[in-house]
Parts: sequence; structure tokens; C-alpha cells
Amino acid sequence: MMIPRRLDQILTKKPVLRLSIIGDGLQRLGEHVAGLAASIETLQARDDIRGAAALDVICTEEAAKVLILLDMARDIYSQKVGQISAKSFYNHLARSIYAQVHGSNPADYREIVRQVKDHRESHYLDGPNDADWGFRNDLQRQRDTALYVDYEENEPGQFSWSGGNPELVNVSAMITPLVLSMREVGMLTEAGARATAEVWKISKFDESTRWEYCQLKALDVVRSVLPEHEEEARGLRGHTVTVTQKWTFPLTGLDLSLIVRPREVMQEKQAAHLNQMMMDEYGPSMTGDYR
Repeated sequence: MMIPRRLDQILTKKPVLRLSIIGDGLQRLGEHVAGLAASIETLQARDDIRGAAALDVICTEEAAKVLILLDMARDIYSQKVGQISAKSFYNHLARSIYAQVHGSNPADYREIVRQVKDHRESHYLDGPNDADWGFRNDLQRQRDTALYVDYEENEPGQFSWSGGNPELVNVSAMITPLVLSMREVGMLTEAGARATAEVWKISKFDESTRWEYCQLKALDVVRSVLPEHEEEARGLRGHTVTVTQKWTFPLTGLDLSLIVRPREVMQEKQAAHLNQMMMDEYGPSMTGDYR
């Protein structure tokens, strides 16, 4: 009987066999992402924004799975890292966080820690006064808007339809170029998985560690898998630059699960913020209930 979503079973294998399995997965995912990216380009050429945006969500999450497998390879001997990676592999928010982090340019690990915390919040407050309105998690909202039409409650008793509007979706392709470059240089193979494990096997970093730490390691991995023919390797220089600039720290040391903020908690937080703002502006006599 076939049972899906069993990446965690890779942890029952010896590390050397895990890398072989990871290599096979990297190759399949690389081919899949390349095919999806080509289809997105075709849809964009036809000005089919809805179709392109919906397919981009799938392409982005499949590309994120490549980075998750590589994180597993980075610390192939750790059962804990393997368990974390297997869980992230099947989680929409975790995959979206991978895409967001690798689509940005974090200067150091501290910036990644901050980004991840922000992206985990189920709801947040924003507006001219920093707490005028409550918003849903941006990553979840953007994903759902591209894929679905839904009837939402915006505020208590206030409802509206969302999704299905081509003017409100876009094709971000946040990490597709990175994964395609990894594929071109030969990283999405068993050899790439083994090179990743070897280069990262003794790695120590903290929040102050800058991105150049990852850049040097990425370069070592790429050099291990580049074609031996000098002219062919030279032709892949652009892809090498992409990999060394965009492949950042592993995310396996961070919690990527959703932090649920109930409506009541957000309303109390909003009221406290607005009360404090009024008190700072006009004094204690101007405070009130802003829920």
C-alpha cells in the first residue's frame, strides 16, 4: 500500500544512504521546478496572470523543498535536524518562509532570526498609528489569494470576497532562479548532496555571523560539483554567482511553525496601543476603550 508524505522514514537509513535518497529527490525536484518555471513563462506570455500566479505558488514551494533537503544534507548526522526538515518539507508556511528568507538578502543570521519570527505571526497590527487594523499573516494571505476565492471576515461582522482578482496577484519567482542555478551547476544530484554534507559538516555560527560565511561555503560546494572542463565551468559563472549570493544559512535551528494570535488578544493589544498613544498625546484623561 502506497503511503505519501513519509520523508521522515529517511531517518531510519544510514547517513550515506540518506544522501543518496536526498540526491535523487534533489534531481527530481530540480526537473519539476524547471518544468513549472517554463510553464509560468508561457502563461505570462499569454498575459494569463491568474494561471501564472497560481502556478508560481506551486513552483515556489517545490523550490523551497530543494532548500529543505539541502538543509538536511548540511547536517546529515543529526536526527533532530532530519526530523525538523521532514516536518518543514510538508508545511506550507515553512516552505513559504524558506522562500521569503532566500528571496531577500539577509546581512547576517540575526536578520534571518528576526524575519522568521515576523513571518510566523498569524496576525499583526499595522496602519498610520501602527495598530489601526489587524492583518492576517502575509505569506498565508498571498498564497491563498493566488490560489483561491474565499469569503472572509475582515472585522467583526464585516465580510467580503477575496481572491480571483488578477490585479492583486503577481508572479514573484522568489527562489526559482536560485534553484535553477543550483541545478545548472550540478548541485541537485547525489554528488551535490554529498558535497553539501562535506563542506558543512563542521559549522558553527551565531546571530552575529555575516552572510559571507555562507558565501564561502556555497562556493566550496559549487567547486566540488562544477564540470572539470574549464570552458564549460566558465559558462556557468553567472549561476555560480547566484548560488553564492542567495544560498544563505540553514533554517533548521529555527521554529517555523505558526504563532496563533487569537482575535481577542489582538483586540486587547490594539486597544492598549491606542490608549497609550492617546495618553502620550493628550494625557491620562483621554484614554478609553478602543476595542
